[in-house]
Amino acid sequence: MAKKYTTDEMIKSVRRRASLPASSALFSNEDIVDFLTEELHNVLTPITLDVREEYLVFDKDVDTVIDKSLYQIPSNAVGTGLRKVVLVDTHDEEYDIPFLSIDQKAGHTNAYYNSGGVSPNNYSGQIYHFFQNNSLGIFPTPRTVYPFRMKYYRRPNELVEEKDAATITSLNATSILVSKNLNFSVGDEVEFNQAKSPFSAYGSATITNMPTATSLEFDAVPDGVQRGDWISEENTSPVVNLPLEAVSVLVQSAVVKVLNATGDETQTNQAGVIYEQLKARYTDVISPRGDGSIKKAVGSNNISNYTSGTWGGNGRNY
Repeated sequence: MAKKYTTDEMIKSVRRRASLPASSALFSNEDIVDFLTEELHNVLTPITLDVREEYLVFDKDVDTVIDKSLYQIPSNAVGTGLRKVVLVDTHDEEYDIPFLSIDQKAGHTNAYYNSGGVSPNNYSGQIYHFFQNNSLGIFPTPRTVYPFRMKYYRRPNELVEEKDAATITSLNATSILVSKNLNFSVGDEVEFNQAKSPFSAYGSATITNMPTATSLEFDAVPDGVQRGDWISEENTSPVVNLPLEAVSVLVQSAVVKVLNATGDETQTNQAGVIYEQLKARYTDVISPRGDGSIKKAVGSNNISNYTSGTWGGNGRNY
């Protein structure tokens, strides 16, 4: 039977490597899962982002609202930041929206209103994005409705035990059957996670109806979800949303913490050496992703050249 690489398996591995009995009162399963999640968020996520190989990049599609300039950045975006902001056309092609600092924004606003520039009420030029506190801003303030996309680094889901998740036994485009009752209610936001490598976080969806405790309906099940995948509370997962090689690093990090708490300095140091080796190996494995391939720079699409649903024309009013 293939390994599941779930938190339950990781807990067993930690206890085995640290010679910690399952009945030990020193560390509960919840404690070990907390160790794993701390390492995942505080160490492995920054390492994974540092290699700049586009791991953990997710999209959030948004339609502008007339006279509204600020839009909420996803709550699970690492550092409440964005990788990129793009316009999206009817063919799902993406076109860069350049960044504008607050100082530059003020200058552009003054130019439009005070120096005879084009009024934003009928602006047919460049669109920019800026940041204000935890929000993304669009400049000029939209005067029509159009789609744009936030591309962001999504924080891996918080780890939970298998008892706090269920497997999907059957599904269609708008509903699923699950292996057990998780005490969800209509209106709850639930998380979908891939059961096999690469253990992707598919995203979340809101329950719109529950014919039974194990039959859940949604406006749409996230793309890619298959029978056998996991469902759990929003922003949680029984599997690690990183490449498989991250699992051994997380397990060893928890072993170091457990041994350190027992006061066994020799065993702690030995486990620490193995941990550093595994961490270095993880970094080597995940970068570069396209080893041996030729990388070619491609120019970005120019959003100022969009007209009548196509790109390369004379501009479009926004």
